[in-house]
Amino acid sequence: MLEFAPNTNMLEYRDGAYLCNGTKRVEAPLNLETLEEAVRQCPKLQAVSLYDAPFGDRCFPLLAQIPRLNMLALLRGREITGHGLELLKDLPLKVLFLQRTALDDEGLAQAARIGKLENLYIAACRHVTPQGLLAIAWRDKLRVSDTDRQDEEGLAGLFTETERKAYEDARAYKTMKNRIPLDSPELQEPVRALQEFFHDITRWERTAEEKDQGNRGDTPRRERTAEEKDQSNRGDTPRREQTAGESQGVQADIDGLFARRVSWTPRPGWRPVNLFWKRGGTYTNYRLVAGERVTKSKFWIYAEADIFYYRYLMRLIDGSWMIDNAQWCQAGRWSFCGL
Repeated sequence: MLEFAPNTNMLEYRDGAYLCNGTKRVEAPLNLETLEEAVRQCPKLQAVSLYDAPFGDRCFPLLAQIPRLNMLALLRGREITGHGLELLKDLPLKVLFLQRTALDDEGLAQAARIGKLENLYIAACRHVTPQGLLAIAWRDKLRVSDTDRQDEEGLAGLFTETERKAYEDARAYKTMKNRIPLDSPELQEPVRALQEFFHDITRWERTAEEKDQGNRGDTPRRERTAEEKDQSNRGDTPRREQTAGESQGVQADIDGLFARRVSWTPRPGWRPVNLFWKRGGTYTNYRLVAGERVTKSKFWIYAEADIFYYRYLMRLIDGSWMIDNAQWCQAGRWSFCGL
């Protein structure tokens, strides 16, 4: 009789044996019967990794019986199409590895319905199409990776740059209502106000960088806040942080700029409370793409920069168009990002 360690939270199958927590080996063939026994004896299972599984989609009813499952790897399972992944939709599954399986568009759609899933790896899954990827654009907070470094097929990826951008466009703009072109007469003033802010902040950044270079070498730098580190992940790196001894003129300039252009109260971690800048300017490569009417005095202006998506809420306040909100889109979900 097979004996698995009851405290196992990580179960793998490697070289003809199951591994419990990377140590205890249980010599047995990989099949549904031995997997069922492992699931029965290991009530604390949280992660399962099975390479070259021979049993296809029949494993999913068994895997659905692991209430704590948060990581599942079924790599190189040539019979696994993903038809049955919907049985896992209520599990706390966050990471799913399906590289080099027979996953198809229906299996991908079922994976997207797993409520807690955050990362899905599908490199070299030849039956997944660009149409299948587009069909799951509704799913927020899910990162789909179609490449890996295992071989040339994995490096090449499943989708072209154009196909991938179509997917990201669909995610970013899926909630847009009342879309209007940038050349619409009602957008001329809010667009001009936003562009003027971009121009002004770029000019401020150049001045701040020049002063920073002048101060460098005799003024210690402070550590970045957590919010600033998050900002640096938005694709705007490299940024230069404000030195402790930076002149008051730099602070006064950006305070005045925000007072003229931005309606919200300054927030800790973001400009102008915490100063940072990008060499050459944060907004020099931003491209405005569309507008969205909220009311007659409120419009979202959407922008793209490389692979990143942004939007700015322009609001008419006392006869002037002000930036009332700034957001960026991560994995299909919009959130505040500062300026």
